[in-house]
Amino acid sequence: MTDDRNEELESVIGKAAFDESFAQALSDDPAAALESVGIEPTDDMLEALSAIDAESLKKLAQAFEPQPGIG
Repeated sequence: MTDDRNEELESVIGKAAFDESFAQALSDDPAAALESVGIEPTDDMLEALSAIDAESLKKLAQAFEPQPGIG
């Protein structure tokens, strides 16, 4: 994958980590989810995303939620 594609993939994973509905869409139909944010899916991207499930992304997002009394 090119550097631009890596950046796009990182951006998509970041969005999925903080947007539960996008994470679910990414899990259900990665190609359509990518197209919905203006990214033309490649075989490499779809292969990389196939290893990530929505539940894992939700757990990641929860790890970044503000904790009471911290910050």
